[in-house]
Amino acid sequence: MPTLEATFGGPEANVYITVADAENQVLDLTLSTSVARVAWENADDSDKAVALLTGARHIDARRWKGEKWFQDQRLSFPRSIPGYYRLAGYAGVYDGAVFEELLNTDEYLRRMKERVRFACVLQALAVLKLEGEDAHREEQFAGVAGWSRGHGLSESASYQRHSQILCPEAMDQLRLYRSHGPDVVRGGSRSGLPEEATGRW
Repeated sequence: MPTLEATFGGPEANVYITVADAENQVLDLTLSTSVARVAWENADDSDKAVALLTGARHIDARRWKGEKWFQDQRLSFPRSIPGYYRLAGYAGVYDGAVFEELLNTDEYLRRMKERVRFACVLQALAVLKLEGEDAHREEQFAGVAGWSRGHGLSESASYQRHSQILCPEAMDQLRLYRSHGPDVVRGGSRSGLPEEATGRW
């Protein structure tokens, strides 16, 4: 079974949530009869760990607003968003005790951690449901723009210009942090700032 290190912001972290913690999340996020839930329950701990690792890699493959909170953190989250204050003494390299204290008192960071953990679980469920393969995404990378076939029942698909690696449910959790391009901040303007950073939830 792969070793999971889920310390939020840690320099050795390779995942956002452990298998044990993900078990409860799955119960909260899925119907008992859903294909993803059944796939999770049928998987052993090793496959669950691999799915969570894959989910973290998929999250980190996206471009997100701002910059990593710590200089030495391994994963993409937590992030410091332009316009959001970064308290003096919390920048620089990871300090577990200090950062845990901040997580306990800072609503913005607490929500970010909660969202990215949910997203990692949801993406892991999507990976298990697809048995680790995404035929549509592979066809996009192969240059296929669309296809259709039919023998009695017809089926067709057309693809957007950009391939989406995250499942819709995981993307919904992280939409506030999605980057659409360079962030521009002028004269104290807070435009482009996620609602969470302004206190509007």
